[in-house]
Amino acid sequence: MLGIHSDRCLYACVGRCQWIAGHLSDAHPRVLLSEIRQLAADVPENTGMVDQWLLRSLLGQALGRVLRTHEVASSPAIAQAFVAFASAGLTPGRWQREFVRLLDCSAAVLDTVTAHDPIPHGPVERALRVIDARFADADLHLNAIADDVGMSSSHLSRLLKTHTGHGFVLHVHQRRVSAARRLLTGSSLSVKEVAASVGYRSVTQLDRQFKRFCGFTPVSTRSRRISINARAS
Repeated sequence: MLGIHSDRCLYACVGRCQWIAGHLSDAHPRVLLSEIRQLAADVPENTGMVDQWLLRSLLGQALGRVLRTHEVASSPAIAQAFVAFASAGLTPGRWQREFVRLLDCSAAVLDTVTAHDPIPHGPVERALRVIDARFADADLHLNAIADDVGMSSSHLSRLLKTHTGHGFVLHVHQRRVSAARRLLTGSSLSVKEVAASVGYRSVTQLDRQFKRFCGFTPVSTRSRRISINARAS
C-alpha cells in the first residue's frame, strides 16, 4: 500500500510542477513559490528513498526554473542555500528543512528585485495568504476571502483557477489536510480533535478529504506513527 500512496504523491507533484512550468511568465513568483512550498509540505514522512529522490529533484527543478526566469538564480545567498539543500541528501526530514530555508531565501531575494515592479496577480497572492492564515476556521467561505482582497467572489474564483490551477475550495482542503497530517504524526490529539483543529466539523469530513489527497485514512496515519514509535522504543 505504501507504494500506491507514494505513486499518488509523485503523480500529483509532477502535475503541479508541470502547471508551474507553464505559468512561469504569467504568474507572480510568490504565487509559484507558495505552490512549491505546499508541495514540499505534502511529501509523506514515510515516502520511500527512490520516491524521495524523485520528489526532491522535481521540487528543486521547479524552484530553479522560477529563479532563472526572474534572473536571481546566481544570487550568492540563493547559491549558498542551494548547496545546503543539495548537501542534505535524503536524510529523512533534513532535506525538507533545508528546502524550506531555500524557499525562504528565494522569497527574500525575489522581493528585493520585484519590490518596485507591478504585481500582476496581487489579489491571488493575498487570497492565498488569507487561506493559509484562516483555513482552520470552519466557517471560512469564498465571500470572506473576496472581501479581504477587495473584489467580488466570482472574480476572485476565476483568478484563483486561472493563476493557480485550483479553485478556492480545493486550496482550503489542501491546507487542512496538510495541517491534519502534521498533527496526526506530531501530536497526541485524537483524530476527532485533529479534525476540529483544522476546520472540519466531523471526522467524516476529514476522512473524505484525507483519503482524497493522501490515498489513506487519518486513522491509518496515526496507527503507522504508533507502530514506528513502538519499534523505535
